[in-house]
Amino acid sequence: AHTKGKVLDVGCGAGVLSTVLASHSPKVRLTLCDVSAPAVEASRATLAANGIEGDVFASNVFSDVTGRFDMIISNPPFHDGMETSLEAAQTLIRGATRHLNSGGELRI
Repeated sequence: AHTKGKVLDVGCGAGVLSTVLASHSPKVRLTLCDVSAPAVEASRATLAANGIEGDVFASNVFSDVTGRFDMIISNPPFHDGMETSLEAAQTLIRGATRHLNSGGELRI
């Protein structure tokens, strides 16, 4: 099944998850965010290399995210240096309802 609508990729890393999703569902409107500046740059490069459009910016989970989405995707665990932190995943789960449209989905 094709995914449609607005998709937010939280903790996008290099943008691979969004790139694969968009390659299978070309009608999605992608927004990607990551707390790491190198990850934001890597995601922009990955999208560009694959001819995929998306809005990519720095955000600590939802700190700089505005609006609502039809789907929020994320691929935890999150790493803080060499430490694995569940704090970001917990923030993601708790905050998802404020950023999902009615009937929207959180996929982890």
